[in-house]
Amino acid sequence: KPHRQTMLSSLSILLAIISTYVASASTTGSVVMNSTVGQSMTVTVMPDSKGGGNVNILFTGSIQGWYGVGFNNTDMTATYSIVVDYNGIINEYYLGHGSCSPQCDTQLKPTFYVNSNMIDAGLRIINITRPINDDVNGAEYFVFPTSPTDLQLIWAWGIKGQYFQQGTGMGYHGQCKINLK
Repeated sequence: KPHRQTMLSSLSILLAIISTYVASASTTGSVVMNSTVGQSMTVTVMPDSKGGGNVNILFTGSIQGWYGVGFNNTDMTATYSIVVDYNGIINEYYLGHGSCSPQCDTQLKPTFYVNSNMIDAGLRIINITRPINDDVNGAEYFVFPTSPTDLQLIWAWGIKGQYFQQGTGMGYHGQCKINLK
């Protein structure tokens, strides 16, 4: 019996170590949304062993107008998004219906930390980090997946010189997927 107890204890420790490793394995994916305006994104999800962790987002677009991405949806309605204005201001939004945007969009309290925000060759490159799951601020915030998956994205860029909040239209928009692996 003592040998069995020791084996069970050893097995429990081994399972705890394995589950910690699996829970803390990161996933990464990259996608070009629109090569005409240099709109692309790399997402790295870094869970921790306690069910939390962070997501790092490297997001690039033209300095001519605003650009944005919405997560896990095929249209704007009820979608968490990140929008970068042409002046480099970054905001999180919970989008309303496309026909009333931006008037019906809700600007959210920022949950991200800006690691860098720079311009290179006519492109603005932002690097932000935010929690995987923001369980403090509400259901409007997207919970990033912590295991490999294809994540649906919507994207758009705005008219030259317009801020997102004052926008009267989009330069272009579309859908794509990012493969997190």
